Amino acid sequence: MNAKSGIRLMLATVYYPVRYLYESDLEIAQQIDKFLVEKMGRQPGWYLNMMKEYCTHRGLGSRTGLQTFVGGTVRRGVWDLTIYIGPEAYAPERYE
Repeated sequence: MNAKSGIRLMLATVYYPVRYLYESDLEIAQQIDKFLVEKMGRQPGWYLNMMKEYCTHRGLGSRTGLQTFVGGTVRRGVWDLTIYIGPEAYAPERYE
């Protein structure tokens, strides 16, 4: 509730199905990394390097599937970002 006006503020989270919007997980990670640097003050490469370390069974540039959705909202002027990661337990690259 907004203390000044007594109006209850509604927050909405927008979900982007990044798995279907980009060509590869590398492209997704680069875009998220860019967003985190520009909007949230993270160090460049922080997210991208984390995804490269997490995805050891294949290259991020080969396809999508690791990062599925990104949810975002703004609360009191601060971004709140949720990134949904799929472990790819049954990815064909794990069994080659």
